[in-house]
Amino acid sequence: MENEAPPAETKPRHLWPWVLAAVLGLGVLLAVVWVRAEARRIHQQRQMHMLPSGGAVYEGTTHLPPPLAVG
Repeated sequence: MENEAPPAETKPRHLWPWVLAAVLGLGVLLAVVWVRAEARRIHQQRQMHMLPSGGAVYEGTTHLPPPLAVG
């Protein structure tokens, strides 16, 4: 029993940095997924509102605005 080595001191292990890293990682992942979904939705809306001639249709407008007066 006298020949046993003393137990090595271990540094305390903190859990909060891992929890914080996981929360931040999840937040970034959710933000990326949300932005991609919104970009896809906007892209699809723009494609649906395109005229065959290539001009865009804007909601609530039935005619083009009058040209600006020059001079």
